[in-house]
Amino acid sequence: MARVPIRGIAEQVGVSLTIPYARLLVRYRLNEQVRVNGFWGGHLKSAMGRALRETSCVFPGAPCRHCLLRFDCAFASTFYSFVHPMDSRPVSPRGITTNRPHTFVMRPAASLEDELGEGEILEFQLLLLAEQLDRQGWWIASLVRLAEVGLRRRGNPMELVEIKQLTEAGPLEIYQQGSDTFSPLVVEELELPLMEMGRREPTYRLQIEALTPVRLRVDGTEPVRPTPLYLWRAVIRRVKGMASSLGLSLPGPQVIHPYPADPLAWEMIDQYRWSSTQKRKLPAGGYRGKLSLRDVPAEHVGWWIMAGALGVGKLATFGMGALRVRVEEEGKPIRKENLHDGRS
Repeated sequence: MARVPIRGIAEQVGVSLTIPYARLLVRYRLNEQVRVNGFWGGHLKSAMGRALRETSCVFPGAPCRHCLLRFDCAFASTFYSFVHPMDSRPVSPRGITTNRPHTFVMRPAASLEDELGEGEILEFQLLLLAEQLDRQGWWIASLVRLAEVGLRRRGNPMELVEIKQLTEAGPLEIYQQGSDTFSPLVVEELELPLMEMGRREPTYRLQIEALTPVRLRVDGTEPVRPTPLYLWRAVIRRVKGMASSLGLSLPGPQVIHPYPADPLAWEMIDQYRWSSTQKRKLPAGGYRGKLSLRDVPAEHVGWWIMAGALGVGKLATFGMGALRVRVEEEGKPIRKENLHDGRS
C-alpha cells in the first residue's frame, strides 16, 4: 500500500490519522452541447447519482428511506447517511444524519467552461476515500452507465474516453471502452501527522490558493470572505468531520488564534446550482484568490494539507473549496503540491 507523506514533516512525528484513498481521472467526449450555471459539480452530482442508483438499486423507483437494504446499498449509503434506529445521532425528518460528510470528492477540471460544445471533452477527478474503495466496482460501472445515459435525464449518450487512476508513480489505465472488466485500484494513504499538542516550534509559512471558489458561511446565507480565522475553522471542521465519518475521534489543535497574514486579493465568483430535492436554483458562489500565512504552528501544517486534498467549506464534496497548499520553512519549500494540483 503506497503512502503519500507530508515531505519534510511526516518524518519527524508519528501519524495520528491515515485515510486510504484512490484518485481517478475521468474523461468523456460530448455528443451534444451542454450549458451549466457556472457550477459543474452540481451538474455532475445529479448525473452521477442517477447513474449509481440505476446501476446498484434493486428496487427502482422505491423511496430509499423505506428500503430495507438502505444500509447496504451502494447508492443510499454513499449519497445519504441513513441512521440506524438504535443510533442516537441527530437526524432529519427523513431519517438522515446531519453531521456525516460524504467519503468521496468529485472535482471538475478547472478549465471547464460554462458551455461545452459537441465533441468537446468533459473532465473531472473522483477521489474515493475509505469505505468507497470497497465499492470501486459500483463506481466504475456507474461511470460506464453515465456515458450511456448522458448528463441530462433524457440526454444523448457520451463517449467514454478513459478512466485512469492518478498515483504517485504515475497514471494507471483502469478501464478500456467496451471491456467487461476493470483493473483493481491501487490504494494509497493520506496521512495527517499530529505534533505534540500545543507545540508551536518550528513555525512555517503557508501559501494558500483557492483553485475553486471557497464558500464559507458564518451567519445567514451570504458567503463571507475567507479570512485566516474563518478559513482555519473550516479546515478543522472538514478534517474532524471526515475523521468522524470514518469512526475516528480526532482531537482538535489547541492553538486556535488566527495567524499573521499578508493580504492578497479575493475575487467573488457568482454561480448557481440546481437542487433536485428543492426543485429550484440555489446560490453556489464563493471566493477565489490567494492568502499568505506566517508563523503557522507546527501542529497545524498537516491539517492544512489534508484539507487541501479534501476541500473546505460548503459543497466541497462536489468541487468547491479546493486549496493548493505550499509549505515553507525559513524560505525553503518543503511541499509544493497536494492531491488536487492537477498532476497527471
